[in-house]
Amino acid sequence: MPRAPSSPDDRSLEPYLESLRALHERLDEGLSFSGNERNCVFLNPGDAGGAFANASAVSGLDFPDDGRGVGFLDLEGDGDLDVAISNRTAPRLRLMRNELPAGRRFVALRLEGDGAGTNRDAVGARVELATTDGVLRRTVRAGEGFLSQSSRWLHFGLGDSEVSRPVSVRWPGGGSETFAGVEAGGRYRIVQGSGRAEAAPARPRRAPLTPRAQAPPSATTGARVVLAPRPPAPSLTLRSFDASEPVAVEAGQGRPVLVNIWASWCVPCRFELQDLANEEGALRAAGLEIAALSTDGMGDVPTTTEAAARSFMDEIRFPFPNGMATEETLDKVEIVKRSLFDRRFPLSLPFSMLLDGEGRVAVLYRGGVTANDLIADLELLDARDSDLRVASAALPGRWFTEPPDEVSLASYARWYEERFPEESVALLRRSVDVEQARLDDGGAASFERQGARDRLFRSLQRLTVLEGRRGDNEAAARYARAALDLEPDDPAARAAWQNALLDAGDTGSVRAQAEAALAANPGDVAARVRLAELLDREGRTDEALLELGRAVAESPRDVELRYLYGQLLGKAERLREAMEQFAAVVTIDPRHVEAHRVLAEAAVRSDELGAAWGHYRAILEVEPRDTEALYGAARIAAAASRLEEAIENYRALLSHDPDHAAGRHELGLALIRGGPAGAAEGAEHLRRAYVEDRNLLARGNDIAWTLATHPDAGRRDGQLALLIALELNAVAGGAEPALLETLAAAQAETGDFAAAARTVEKALEIVGDARNDSPDRERLLELLNRRLEQYRQGIPVRGQ
Repeated sequence: MPRAPSSPDDRSLEPYLESLRALHERLDEGLSFSGNERNCVFLNPGDAGGAFANASAVSGLDFPDDGRGVGFLDLEGDGDLDVAISNRTAPRLRLMRNELPAGRRFVALRLEGDGAGTNRDAVGARVELATTDGVLRRTVRAGEGFLSQSSRWLHFGLGDSEVSRPVSVRWPGGGSETFAGVEAGGRYRIVQGSGRAEAAPARPRRAPLTPRAQAPPSATTGARVVLAPRPPAPSLTLRSFDASEPVAVEAGQGRPVLVNIWASWCVPCRFELQDLANEEGALRAAGLEIAALSTDGMGDVPTTTEAAARSFMDEIRFPFPNGMATEETLDKVEIVKRSLFDRRFPLSLPFSMLLDGEGRVAVLYRGGVTANDLIADLELLDARDSDLRVASAALPGRWFTEPPDEVSLASYARWYEERFPEESVALLRRSVDVEQARLDDGGAASFERQGARDRLFRSLQRLTVLEGRRGDNEAAARYARAALDLEPDDPAARAAWQNALLDAGDTGSVRAQAEAALAANPGDVAARVRLAELLDREGRTDEALLELGRAVAESPRDVELRYLYGQLLGKAERLREAMEQFAAVVTIDPRHVEAHRVLAEAAVRSDELGAAWGHYRAILEVEPRDTEALYGAARIAAAASRLEEAIENYRALLSHDPDHAAGRHELGLALIRGGPAGAAEGAEHLRRAYVEDRNLLARGNDIAWTLATHPDAGRRDGQLALLIALELNAVAGGAEPALLETLAAAQAETGDFAAAARTVEKALEIVGDARNDSPDRERLLELLNRRLEQYRQGIPVRGQ
């Protein structure tokens, strides 16, 4: 389930959003949140110091349902509460009758406000019922728990106690009132201002409810879905069996088209296509065209080939256009499905889409469809909106809200942006035409025209972005200008237009705008920043800095402006001034992550590790999963020998980025340095790091060499050097002379000179091999022979 912040200071949304995304994926795939987890019932015994007893099994409520809401009511009027439970999946509703022995030890109250100072339902009223065992309190609520509303009757269980004084009510409109006449076993109306409880009439006895098993409907993989409103179909292609290049499926030409997706291995597909071929005359008379697209050899079932599909089509003499589906077409069909249904389901065959004469998707068929069904559905293509809505509803009923009469083209376009931006652009262009026509409609209401204006503005903005991504900068500039014409005072629209002009190479127009704006208003910060950007593009950095400095003087608390100024100062190598700007940014906004990052990196370069650590911690307060900050803070902690802190940060880093090889390497070193308890785990992390990133071998070798040979005894650590060197050579297969030399030095440092000598001898064999044509061969041979003699004499290496 989505995880709420763990503390008042935890303001990072990423863990929550990640959990929310996972939750929606489970919903989309039709999965349970906690599969087969039984409902829980906890009993407050009242004398357990705040602890609860688990009464799940004994209560009879521990069903393995995907439970959601719980409501309480006295269904039979016998003084005990029954329970209604709603579930996300079948059975959607359970009514649990309370069959404890009947008794009269209860009081039930129904409150009624005066309708002036208090609402008639008395929602918010607080009731106190004093008994010989203490005071019971209840509040009238409009909704309790998750999507639940219990009975408006307030139920008080009395046990062996008696009512000891009049009922007290604190009304939500203000003021309190007492009501006499309440006795155990009674049901009463409490009317504001009356001062006395009124006995409620006895409830008529209802016919007893008989439990019975619910027979779920039989499962089916087929479905017919009538769409209202109808989304535009994407452009689809097929490749005929006699051609190598795909051709467009002709749709939107004034006649309906059935796009059928099939495969020769699919038995229902074969029956369906045979039926369509047999009924060619009736289908053509009804005005229907068909395009049959085979998926043979594609997807997860590549056991059949194009030849099998062609053979079947020849066998049944299929009279309509047919051929092979393209991967692009199948991807677009998948997008159509995803845009329409929350529940994800794989493309099962046969699958068909009935497109109307305008190229819109009118009906979807999951499973086979007969010619007779198609002819009947063709009549829906010209149906009235009201009739179409009835046909599209899964169940009969009444509409309590007006459903949309058309698809939001701009929203629909979003589905295609990532894979098929050309489809998004086409849809957005249609959206622009539709909304512009509404805006120009003089007979439309003002709120309708304003809505059209807002939608038109958003579509133009999106077209600006998409055309820019596609490299059509002139089109992007046109759309950006049109958006600015709609909202001339919108700074984002002006910035988007100027950016589009710059991308199109029209710097002159942008400069003229900026200079004109500054001439009219020297305090126009946005214009001054734009001019500075142009100057920087032209390599006139000093002039750009002058303009940005003036902008900062005009708006000294604009942190993004100061950050930009700091970046440009850094580019000009005016580092001290740049750091002053970044420091000012975090002073104004202590949560500015990027400014803290720059300051941390600068502090590390200056060996001011305390300051760097402070900046990394500031980043982590805002973004606990920031891997750069976790890595930086961990390295500083390790350098200060705060190994537990370093290990904690390295582990957090790897939990968010398991492929961070450098972080894994440093974690391994920290664990080994921490003592024998972490040595084995540390060695495993080192090995994984060296396997994942071979560039780390040289770094690890340098560390091990320093630990084995440093002239300062306090800086040497032979055991750590040996562990690192062993992992290095294990990954390299013992075939790298430089790594073997380091291993020998570590062995000598730990006193095992015999092993060191054997390791050097192995390195000598590798270097001395006649096939080794390294230019350093002779030098290495001389060095290794000198090392061998040194180790035979029991002398370790120092300071080399």
